[in-house]
Formats: sequence, C-alpha cells, structure tokens
Amino acid sequence: MKSIHKLIVLFFIAALAAMPVAGLAKGGGAGHSGGFGRSNNSGTKNNGTNNNKNNKNTQSQSKPAAAPKVDINNAPADQLATLPGITSDLADKIVAGRPYKSASDLKSKKILTDEQYTAIKNQVTVGKPAAQPSTSKKPPASKPAPAAPSDDSSSE
Repeated sequence: MKSIHKLIVLFFIAALAAMPVAGLAKGGGAGHSGGFGRSNNSGTKNNGTNNNKNNKNTQSQSKPAAAPKVDINNAPADQLATLPGITSDLADKIVAGRPYKSASDLKSKKILTDEQYTAIKNQVTVGKPAAQPSTSKKPPASKPAPAAPSDDSSSE
C-alpha cells in the first residue's frame, strides 16, 4: 500500500515539475492556472503544453506589415514611380492632374488604364491636397493716403 502512495506522490511531483513557470514571470499573475485547467478565462482547456511557444509560431507566420499607402495628391513623382506599372512619365502625369477627389479619378481623367489602376488601387490613398500656390493676383498694396492739402497760399 505504501508503494501506491509513493507512486501517486511521484506522479504529482512530476506533474508539477512539467508545469510552465514562465507564464507567472511574464505577468500571468493572479488567475493564471499554470498550465492545467482553464487559463485566462478563455474557456479552453490547456493540456499542459507551453502556449507561449505556439504563440511565437503564430506571430512569425503572420503577414509582414503592409507598406504605407502612397498619397496621390501629395506624393512626389519619384515616390509615385515606385508603384507597380507606374513609369516616371505616368508619375509626372499623375502630379500634373492633381487634385484628385478619389483614386478612381486616375481613370476618369484618363491618366491610367483600367489595368494600371487595378494594379495600384490598393496601394494608394487620396489625402487633402497640399496648398497650391495661388494663381490669382494678390490684392494691391495699400496706397499711402493722399497728403493733406498744403496751405501754399501765401497771399497776404
């Protein structure tokens, strides 16, 4: 009978030794069950495997961060030319056709073909146009007030 008790005690010691302790050091804190039973109130059973290792694999398999979108109203021509299918000549036409209200204006203004637009539509955005230099004339500078009539009448 004592040998059965020893086996049970050894079993529990082995089970405790197999429990991940890293979760406690990484903020598992109160409520963290240490690997058995429910963890983090997610409602799923943890079979004692180390989920941190599984999370690393999931993170490394995620998609790389998407490149920032190019603003067709404000990007310089050399940045526009980095888009697929956009040559430096097309980039110059895009710049000359500004401002745009939507990306589809590139098609409606006949700057890009349907195929070219389809290739870049998910990589561009339309920001508020930068302040364009005013083509209207500036108001004339204020003229100095006319001098008060001089009292040159020296008729005595």
